[in-house]
Amino acid sequence: MRFLDFKLLLESPLHHTRYFIWGEEEYIKTHLVKSIVKKGVPEGLEEFNLDVIYADDISDFRLITDAILAYPVMSERRVVVVHNIDALSPVAKKRITDFSFPRTSLVLFTAGDMKKTSKFFKWLSDNFCTVDARPVYESEIYEWVIKLAREKGMRLNRSLATHIVSRTGMNLSVIDNELDKLTLFAEDKPVTTSLIDEVVAVSREAQIFKFLDALGTRDLPGAIAHLRTLLSYNEKAGQVIYITSRQFLQLITLYLMRATGASNQEIKQLGIYYIGKKYEMLNNFKIRELYEVFKLLYEVDYSLKSGLISEQDALYKLVFGVCRR
Repeated sequence: MRFLDFKLLLESPLHHTRYFIWGEEEYIKTHLVKSIVKKGVPEGLEEFNLDVIYADDISDFRLITDAILAYPVMSERRVVVVHNIDALSPVAKKRITDFSFPRTSLVLFTAGDMKKTSKFFKWLSDNFCTVDARPVYESEIYEWVIKLAREKGMRLNRSLATHIVSRTGMNLSVIDNELDKLTLFAEDKPVTTSLIDEVVAVSREAQIFKFLDALGTRDLPGAIAHLRTLLSYNEKAGQVIYITSRQFLQLITLYLMRATGASNQEIKQLGIYYIGKKYEMLNNFKIRELYEVFKLLYEVDYSLKSGLISEQDALYKLVFGVCRR
């Protein structure tokens, strides 16, 4: 989602009685939910006209339908927010698709990442005003940083925004918090890279990305340095192996799609982030080497889970195996 689309959604009046916001970017979801609730519930009547339910915390599906069917108090409609709607059981999902929604309630469902091909997702997208809150693409993140900073009274150029993202990663909540800190320290003075280095913390997410970048360029000293930092954060070996597997699966997928003549539009639909950087990484590996990395990941993961190797030794074995030429 582009920043201007996000702002438009925040500022637009409510045109629907059913909303579905899905994706892993909590910053976007949180702000849109707050905006819809604020517009939908008269001030001072939240206690009577607002229900917030977490689908993964309930055992009785009727808690959701009863809240939706309840009449508003001194208001045109009540607002019912159901988080993590994708956590419902298959039976509950079937029941809700057969449910008749009254116009006396404004219903807002949220979910994490979902398969767009699932029947439940298709039903939601066909029957609700659907908003995609998946993580922002690399090509869009700098626009977010520049415009979020402008709203806080700071002016940043693309170079400064890039420097901030290199320290924060692409998590918008982290970026927003760090921009708040930067605003306080800048005190209306121009923002510089040295000020960013002084104020903006290097997040764990950013450190993981630096580690993956080093693996992708087969930079052994860099990978070891970033791995040491991750270990100092007490990052679990299983998590590092998982994200590394995900990265190399994406590289194999890009390699095969490019080799079979897939269009840019087809590749874009994969939803792979930092895709430009990953194309550059492909220059460092032959397809045979990519499959060897996957074999190594399986061996390291098996040895770790079998207790045959320590977490630290497992990760160093992974780094040396990926970066060797």
